[in-house]
Amino acid sequence: MQVKQLVRTGVVVILLILISTCSYYNWQWKETEVNIGIADNLMQQPFLALQKLSESTEGSLKVVYDYPRLFSNAKSKIVPAHDAVLILTSSDKRLTQNQSQQIVAWVEQGGHLIFSMDTAFYKQPRDIHHPLWNTLNITAIPPKTIEPTESDDLTSDSSPSEQADSQEENEKAAIEPEDEAEEAEKAPEKLEFEGPFSTEFKTQNGNVFFAYLEKSYRISAPENAQVVTSAGDEQGDTFVQIKLGQGKVSLLTEIEIWNNRQLNSAHNAYLYRWLVDDRQNIWLFTSAAQDHWLVSLANWSPSLIVLILVLLVLFVWYQAVQFGPAYTHNETHQHFFHQHIKASAEFYWQHKQQALLTNALQQQVIEKICKRWPAFRTANQAQQIDYLVDLTQLDKTLIQKSIFAHTNQDERGFTRQVRTLQKIRNLI
Repeated sequence: MQVKQLVRTGVVVILLILISTCSYYNWQWKETEVNIGIADNLMQQPFLALQKLSESTEGSLKVVYDYPRLFSNAKSKIVPAHDAVLILTSSDKRLTQNQSQQIVAWVEQGGHLIFSMDTAFYKQPRDIHHPLWNTLNITAIPPKTIEPTESDDLTSDSSPSEQADSQEENEKAAIEPEDEAEEAEKAPEKLEFEGPFSTEFKTQNGNVFFAYLEKSYRISAPENAQVVTSAGDEQGDTFVQIKLGQGKVSLLTEIEIWNNRQLNSAHNAYLYRWLVDDRQNIWLFTSAAQDHWLVSLANWSPSLIVLILVLLVLFVWYQAVQFGPAYTHNETHQHFFHQHIKASAEFYWQHKQQALLTNALQQQVIEKICKRWPAFRTANQAQQIDYLVDLTQLDKTLIQKSIFAHTNQDERGFTRQVRTLQKIRNLI
C-alpha cells in the first residue's frame, strides 16, 4: 500500500513539474511601452484641449466625471443655468429616468442640450434603451439603402464615343463668361474630405464645413418635432437639431470628436463653436474608464482575493489525490482450518453422527500408516503407539485416545480427537 502511495505521489509531482515548465515557456506576459509624445495630463483629461479652446474664446467649459451629481438631491448637486450648454457623452448607462425628465424640463426653460448615442457596441439599433432618447421619442435607424438610378445605369452603359462627347460638352461648359466667373468667386469655398465619417454642414450664411460623425447608424426625429437644422446624406441624418420649448436639443451620432485626439480633425472645433454659439457657461459630463472587475475586487477586499487563491489551491490539492486508478476494497472473511474442523465436529456432534467422522478419519490414518509400515495391523497396540510417537513426536496418551478410542463423553473431547487425527494424517 505504501508503494502505491509513493508511486501516486511521484506521478503527481512529475505532472506538476511538466505543467509548470510548459506554463513558464509558453505563457508570457509582454508589456510594450510606447511613447507617442503626449503628456500624461492629456491622456488623463481627454477634453483638456477643448477646455483651452473655450478659454481662448472667453468661455467656461467645466468637465465633470460624476453623472449622479447632475440634477440630484445631494449637497454637491450640479444644476446648470437656463442659458448654459449641457454636453453629455457616454451617458447611455449613466443617466436615470428621473434625470432625463429634469434635463428635458431644463431645456424647455432655455437650455441647450448636446448629446449622442454611440451604437457601435450594439448589435441592432433596436437594442438601445437610452432614457433621453425615450423621453424625446428619438430613435436610431440603420442607414438607408441607396438604389441605383436610371441615369447612373445610362452613364455606366454608354459607349466610349458617347462618353467622349459628354466630356467635350463638360469642357465647353467650363468656359464661362467673365460675369459668371465673378459670381462663382463670391460663392463659399467647399472643402472635400476623403474620410468615410465626414458630414457636411451648411450654415445660414452659406458657409460649409465638415465634421467626422459616425455613419453606422442614423438619427430619426419624431414627425411633430420642430427641426431647426439637420445634416447627413441620402442614407439619413447624422446631426439633427430640434427646438424644445425655449431651448433646443442637438443630436449627434458621435460626440468624442471633441477630445484631445480628434479636436483638430476636419472642422470639429468649428462645429463645437457653432453649436455653443456665444454662450459662456458650458458643462460637459462624461464617465471615466472603469477598472476591470478583478481590479475593483482587489481594491475592495484584498483578503478575499487571498482567500479565493487558498481555496483554489486546496481544491487542486484535493483533486490531485484522485489522480490515477481508483481502487475498490472488497472486504472478505478468512476462516482458518481449525475453525472449519471445529464447526464440522459441532455439526456431527449435534446430529449424533460423531462416530462416522472419527471412524472415517481413523481408517484413513491406518491406511496411510500401512503404506509406510505394512506390518502395522499385525503389531500389538503398544508397538503401534510407539511407532506413531516416533513418527509424529506427539504425546502417547493423545495418540491412544484419538486412534483407539471409539466413544467420547463430551463435545470438547470429540473436537480434540478430530483435530489430533487430522494432525496425524498430515504428519505421516
